Amino acid sequence: MGLCRAAAGRGTGMRRGIQSTLVILVIISLPLFWIFRAPDALPARFAPSDCARIAVADTATGRPLVGIEDMALLPDGETLLLSSAHHLALERHPSRAPEGGIYAASLPRLAAGEAWASPIVAEGTAAGGLFPHGIAVSEDGSRLAFVNRNREGTTAVIEGLLSRTGFTARFTRSDPALCRANDLVYGDGGLRVTLDRGDCGIAWADLRPGSTTGRVVALDPAGTGPPRVEVSGLAFANGIAGLWVAETRAFRLHHRLDRPMELPGGPDNLTYDPLGGLIVAVHPSIPRLAAYRHGWRDNAPSRLVRVDLDRTIEVLFDDPSGALFSGASVGVLAEGVLIVGSVLDAGLLVCRKTPA
Repeated sequence: MGLCRAAAGRGTGMRRGIQSTLVILVIISLPLFWIFRAPDALPARFAPSDCARIAVADTATGRPLVGIEDMALLPDGETLLLSSAHHLALERHPSRAPEGGIYAASLPRLAAGEAWASPIVAEGTAAGGLFPHGIAVSEDGSRLAFVNRNREGTTAVIEGLLSRTGFTARFTRSDPALCRANDLVYGDGGLRVTLDRGDCGIAWADLRPGSTTGRVVALDPAGTGPPRVEVSGLAFANGIAGLWVAETRAFRLHHRLDRPMELPGGPDNLTYDPLGGLIVAVHPSIPRLAAYRHGWRDNAPSRLVRVDLDRTIEVLFDDPSGALFSGASVGVLAEGVLIVGSVLDAGLLVCRKTPA
């Protein structure tokens, strides 16, 4: 009898332990499910049926391009510069990660589905390897600047002359003050550079909710003087165009002379279209983007919006699950064609309205 009671007691205790464990798992899982759930779809100008993913290959090596994170349209309106690097490979295997590059591609050919890109900034250009991030082209198209993150874990701003035959570097700045450089733009005779957060490493001040350690700094035309802080208190300063700066974690655009503008997602890179509208890649779910960027998930939402001169917002493309194209980080809209790049996905997404 005593043995039976003891066995029954152990069985009851085990069941209670299992029940408690299940309750704890449910309590933990519900917030995670909410955090990582796919966002609701928004009506958009381009439907998935208007869009197609195309592979883009390096004309010199035939290698397919991945992580076309930023783009810039040259003044001719037909040449698109692509910043490509496999940043996940760089993060996991720095010594073995293949170098990326900056490439030129024909916008009309991309729109027609022809996917070849010619290297403009080639391997060996940057110390520690070429892994370009944000890029900028001067108004007349004669100069190119880009942020480069290399195998040693350091970051540099590289600027130089751009021509049909390639790129000639004028200066490279890699001091610690620019360790968190993300994107850049030409302006006021020099460069304005976004620093997405404050610390070169991992710091609670940068990671805590509501962190506003991002800044915009100015570099003089020769790249020799110390970076001068122009804007501070930004919630992860990301893309920059004109007077606009993307605050990714705040889901808004900061304007140097006007009030901020709320967006349906955390803004990444910014480009202008020929009509003066701002094309913005936004991330509806920062946790899903982070999980995708670091290789913990296979996809992340993609959303592109256009901000008009009167601050109205039009959704251009929306893929809440990232089923067609994941982690969109930049878009260029010209001649009714939307070209989209990603933080990690392969190739480009090309969207154009199908004739009725």
